[in-house]
Amino acid sequence: MSQSSTGGNIMPGRDEQLKSELAAARQRIAELEASAAEREQDEKALQESEARYRSVFETVGIGLTLIGLDHRVVMANTMQGEIFLKPASEFIGKYCFEEFEGRDAVCPHCPGVEAIATGRPAMAETRGVRADGSRHYARVQAFPILDDEGAPVGFIEVVEDINEQKLAEERRRESEERFRLLVEHAADAFFLHDAEARILDVNRQTCESLGYTREELLSLSVQEFDPAFNPDTLDSWARLAPGETRTVERVHVRKDGATFPVEVHLGVIEQGERRLYVSLVRDISERKQAEEMLARRAIQLQTGAEVAHAASSIVDPDDLIRQVVELIRERFALYYVGLFLVDQTPNLRGQAGEWAYLRAATGEAGQAMLRQRYRLRIGGNSMVGQCIAQGTARIALHAGEEAVRFANPLLPDTRSELALPLTSRGEAIGALTIQSSEDAAFSEEDIAALVIMAGQIANSIENARLYQETQAALEELKATHGRYIRREWSRYLGESTSGSKKKGE
Repeated sequence: MSQSSTGGNIMPGRDEQLKSELAAARQRIAELEASAAEREQDEKALQESEARYRSVFETVGIGLTLIGLDHRVVMANTMQGEIFLKPASEFIGKYCFEEFEGRDAVCPHCPGVEAIATGRPAMAETRGVRADGSRHYARVQAFPILDDEGAPVGFIEVVEDINEQKLAEERRRESEERFRLLVEHAADAFFLHDAEARILDVNRQTCESLGYTREELLSLSVQEFDPAFNPDTLDSWARLAPGETRTVERVHVRKDGATFPVEVHLGVIEQGERRLYVSLVRDISERKQAEEMLARRAIQLQTGAEVAHAASSIVDPDDLIRQVVELIRERFALYYVGLFLVDQTPNLRGQAGEWAYLRAATGEAGQAMLRQRYRLRIGGNSMVGQCIAQGTARIALHAGEEAVRFANPLLPDTRSELALPLTSRGEAIGALTIQSSEDAAFSEEDIAALVIMAGQIANSIENARLYQETQAALEELKATHGRYIRREWSRYLGESTSGSKKKGE
């Protein structure tokens, strides 16, 4: 009974244990099945992630390269191969500095070295060597790759193709350099200034024409050398449209104070909202001199024609010489003009031609001398006296340096003077004195024109004298003839009266 009873109690215990172990086994199997499914799901997710990564890695429009610490290429995408004209697979296992830049050692500007050293991204712009040997610009960004413990194991390079951009920049720089060389060596002065007339840039000719250094000019504004510049000028600039030019004539002042005429061609350029102004400035001193020479030549011709007309139409010598001196002074804008004639009246010693008397003169000083019966000795210490005695012109472009010259106190402002003989039929009958308040006032063309006029005046004076003498002779002849006729008539009438008386007796 006892054994039977004990044996009955043991069996149920083992069943429970077996059931528990079975349940645990089933649970373990379920856990393993779940773990396998999870691993399968993880592997699938990983594969999908890798596929996405590979898709991005291959299709992104920039070059991507995975590089180890030894600078060997681990992975490269298709774009990296396109940039360097080589299948990406051919890079694998090779040194990056050899494949991308044709070097035999690590590039001195390698951003990967900096990224590994600092643990931060780094960037560099470089010019790589492609498979065909051509150079190619690229912007390279390197990102460090760290393991779980934070130690670097390599780096990723992101390569952006900037070749067209860099070539465009080079072309722009070359164009700017050509423009700079063109501007720098231009014959005209070049100014770049802002809307407030501050100088931003100049060329070599600007410095030479104004006498400043480039640094000095860059600290100045337009007003400093253009005294006519005013607020209205700025308003005029503001109305100027891009592409429109304006041409004006101005007078510029050099650093030493000297002035010179210029022609300014002004244009505007816009940089965003900023307006800048470009001026090309040409020194027109020679052109102005040529214009003045032409104008003066026209005056010479016109004055010569007027003198010739006066000489042919005025028969009174006094009227002739008065008009001629005023005409010459006015047309040539002179300080003073006077005309002397040799006195042919014998003096007490019976000598004629010793003095030249002023017969016509301009201005108040001239009138004062005429009232004084001003005279100069022929051959004496004066330009007039010498030119009459020698029959040649005397020229003093700097009057103070002339040795043989009488400094007339009534004409204190004379700076240059001409004494031209009035020669008719080979004889000097007088002289013109022509005076200016400017140094070197007479050009060779002026002197030549005035010498011709002096000859015309001399002949006209002589012709007028001859005319007057002829008229006087005719008047005398007429008076003599009248007296003769009256005398003869008186004689005839007297004889007739006497005869009548005798017949009456």
